[in-house]
Amino acid sequence: MSQKRKHAEGIGEPNNLRKFKKQRSGIKPSRNQPHARKRSQQPKTGEDESQADSVNTLKSRIRNLKRLLGHVDSNPKNRMPQGVRIERERELETCEHELAEKQTAQRETEFRNKIIGKYHHIRFFGEC
Repeated sequence: MSQKRKHAEGIGEPNNLRKFKKQRSGIKPSRNQPHARKRSQQPKTGEDESQADSVNTLKSRIRNLKRLLGHVDSNPKNRMPQGVRIERERELETCEHELAEKQTAQRETEFRNKIIGKYHHIRFFGEC
Protein backbone atom coordinates (compact mmCIF):
# COMPACT_ATOMS: atom_id res chain seq x y z
CA MET A 1 0.00 0.00 0.00
CA SER A 2 1.39 3.40 -0.96
CA GLN A 3 1.80 6.26 1.40
CA LYS A 4 0.51 9.77 0.99
CA ARG A 5 2.94 12.47 -0.03
CA LYS A 6 3.97 14.85 2.63
CA HIS A 7 3.05 18.50 2.28
CA ALA A 8 6.69 19.53 1.97
CA GLU A 9 7.23 17.38 -1.13
CA GLY A 10 4.45 19.10 -3.10
CA ILE A 11 5.63 22.64 -2.33
CA GLY A 12 9.06 22.25 -3.84
CA GLU A 13 7.84 21.01 -7.20
CA PRO A 14 5.34 23.40 -8.82
CA ASN A 15 6.02 22.04 -12.32
CA ASN A 16 4.71 18.60 -11.38
CA LEU A 17 1.50 20.10 -10.06
CA ARG A 18 0.89 22.01 -13.28
CA LYS A 19 0.75 18.93 -15.44
CA PHE A 20 -2.06 17.47 -13.33
CA LYS A 21 -4.25 20.57 -13.48
CA LYS A 22 -6.87 20.71 -16.16
CA GLN A 23 -5.97 23.46 -18.57
CA ARG A 24 -8.76 25.86 -19.36
CA SER A 25 -7.76 28.70 -21.55
CA GLY A 26 -9.89 31.15 -23.45
CA ILE A 27 -7.91 30.52 -26.59
CA LYS A 28 -10.07 29.74 -29.56
CA PRO A 29 -8.90 27.05 -31.97
CA SER A 30 -6.70 28.43 -34.69
CA ARG A 31 -7.68 28.35 -38.32
CA ASN A 32 -5.26 25.59 -39.24
CA GLN A 33 -6.78 23.09 -36.83
CA PRO A 34 -9.17 20.62 -38.46
CA HIS A 35 -12.00 21.03 -35.93
CA ALA A 36 -12.17 24.80 -36.45
CA ARG A 37 -14.71 25.03 -39.26
CA LYS A 38 -14.56 28.09 -41.43
CA ARG A 39 -17.61 29.73 -42.87
CA SER A 40 -16.35 29.25 -46.41
CA GLN A 41 -16.12 25.48 -45.92
CA GLN A 42 -19.84 25.11 -45.27
CA PRO A 43 -21.65 23.46 -48.17
CA LYS A 44 -23.67 25.82 -50.30
CA THR A 45 -26.99 24.75 -51.67
CA GLY A 46 -28.74 26.37 -54.56
CA GLU A 47 -29.04 29.84 -55.90
CA ASP A 48 -30.35 31.49 -52.74
CA GLU A 49 -27.09 31.35 -50.82
CA SER A 50 -25.02 32.57 -53.78
CA GLN A 51 -27.44 35.46 -54.14
CA ALA A 52 -27.28 36.15 -50.41
CA ASP A 53 -23.49 36.09 -50.54
CA SER A 54 -23.43 38.56 -53.40
CA VAL A 55 -25.90 40.79 -51.52
CA ASN A 56 -23.64 40.71 -48.48
CA THR A 57 -20.56 41.46 -50.56
CA LEU A 58 -22.38 44.37 -52.18
CA LYS A 59 -23.40 45.70 -48.77
CA SER A 60 -19.86 45.48 -47.46
CA ARG A 61 -18.47 47.15 -50.62
CA ILE A 62 -21.02 49.99 -50.26
CA ARG A 63 -20.06 50.43 -46.62
CA ASN A 64 -16.35 50.52 -47.47
CA LEU A 65 -16.86 53.05 -50.25
CA LYS A 66 -18.97 55.31 -48.03
CA ARG A 67 -16.36 55.17 -45.30
CA LEU A 68 -13.58 55.90 -47.78
CA LEU A 69 -15.36 58.88 -49.29
CA GLY A 70 -16.41 60.17 -45.87
CA HIS A 71 -12.88 59.86 -44.53
CA VAL A 72 -11.52 61.84 -47.45
CA ASP A 73 -14.12 64.57 -46.90
CA SER A 74 -13.51 64.91 -43.16
CA ASN A 75 -9.71 65.02 -43.21
CA PRO A 76 -8.01 67.50 -45.60
CA LYS A 77 -4.71 65.61 -45.32
CA ASN A 78 -6.19 62.61 -47.10
CA ARG A 79 -6.74 64.19 -50.47
CA MET A 80 -7.82 61.99 -53.35
CA PRO A 81 -7.36 62.89 -57.00
CA GLN A 82 -10.58 64.12 -58.57
CA GLY A 83 -10.62 61.36 -61.20
CA VAL A 84 -10.28 58.64 -58.58
CA ARG A 85 -12.96 60.25 -56.43
CA ILE A 86 -15.42 60.38 -59.32
CA GLU A 87 -14.65 56.75 -60.14
CA ARG A 88 -15.34 55.70 -56.54
CA GLU A 89 -18.61 57.69 -56.45
CA ARG A 90 -19.75 56.00 -59.67
CA GLU A 91 -18.82 52.61 -58.25
CA LEU A 92 -20.84 53.42 -55.13
CA GLU A 93 -23.89 54.36 -57.20
CA THR A 94 -23.66 51.19 -59.29
CA CYS A 95 -23.29 49.01 -56.18
CA GLU A 96 -26.33 50.65 -54.59
CA HIS A 97 -28.34 50.16 -57.79
CA GLU A 98 -27.34 46.47 -58.05
CA LEU A 99 -28.18 45.94 -54.39
CA ALA A 100 -31.64 47.46 -54.87
CA GLU A 101 -32.24 45.24 -57.91
CA LYS A 102 -31.17 42.08 -56.09
CA GLN A 103 -33.26 42.90 -53.04
CA THR A 104 -36.39 43.52 -55.13
CA ALA A 105 -35.79 40.28 -57.04
CA GLN A 106 -35.39 38.44 -53.75
CA ARG A 107 -38.63 39.94 -52.37
CA GLU A 108 -40.48 38.98 -55.56
CA THR A 109 -39.30 35.36 -55.41
CA GLU A 110 -40.24 35.11 -51.72
CA PHE A 111 -43.70 36.54 -52.46
CA ARG A 112 -44.14 34.21 -55.43
CA ASN A 113 -43.20 31.17 -53.35
CA LYS A 114 -45.61 32.26 -50.63
CA ILE A 115 -48.48 32.63 -53.11
CA ILE A 116 -47.66 29.29 -54.74
CA GLY A 117 -47.76 27.63 -51.33
CA LYS A 118 -51.14 29.17 -50.55
CA TYR A 119 -52.55 28.13 -53.91
CA HIS A 120 -51.26 24.58 -53.42
CA HIS A 121 -52.83 24.50 -49.97
CA ILE A 122 -56.23 25.64 -51.30
CA ARG A 123 -56.10 23.24 -54.23
CA PHE A 124 -55.15 20.37 -51.93
CA PHE A 125 -58.17 20.95 -49.66
CA GLY A 126 -60.45 21.49 -52.67
CA GLU A 127 -59.76 17.97 -53.95
CA CYS A 128 -60.72 16.31 -50.66
